[in-house]
Amino acid sequence: MKYIVKIIVIFLYLFSFKSSYSDTTIAYINMEIIMNNSKAGKSITLALEKEQKKNIADFSKIENDLKDEEDSLIAQKNVLSREDYEKKVDVLKNKVNEYRKNRRAKLDLFNQKKTKATNELLIKIRPILKDYSVENSLSIILEQKNIVLGKKDLDITNNILEIVDKTFTKIDLN
Repeated sequence: MKYIVKIIVIFLYLFSFKSSYSDTTIAYINMEIIMNNSKAGKSITLALEKEQKKNIADFSKIENDLKDEEDSLIAQKNVLSREDYEKKVDVLKNKVNEYRKNRRAKLDLFNQKKTKATNELLIKIRPILKDYSVENSLSIILEQKNIVLGKKDLDITNNILEIVDKTFTKIDLN
């Protein structure tokens, strides 16, 4: 019985110590810098800004037209009969509702384009990250926003940015 207890104690003692050998190499990347500073990311930003400015100009013109129509209708309130005035108010309300509907649709379309372009850029970056990790024997690439503290030499953002800029320069929004 003593021998069995001794053997169990020895086995527990031997297996309680675990060796820690790590072949894991880690790096991190700031994806915001890649998305905003790469040539492809800048092309997305410029195209989206251009489209947004056009939409804002269109919205402003329509809003001004509707405001002018409202002011004109208010000025005619005492001149028009009550029935005519109410008909014109209803027509104006319908125009305003149609404008709001069209504006919401354009904004939704704009957001869809933005999301699609961003996803397309991320899809094109993924193989670059994969190849880079294989070439440099990296086990894990983390996103910088999820790291509290890390050595500066583990940051591969600039290396990936150079590769992305060499690989592709534009993402089509359509």
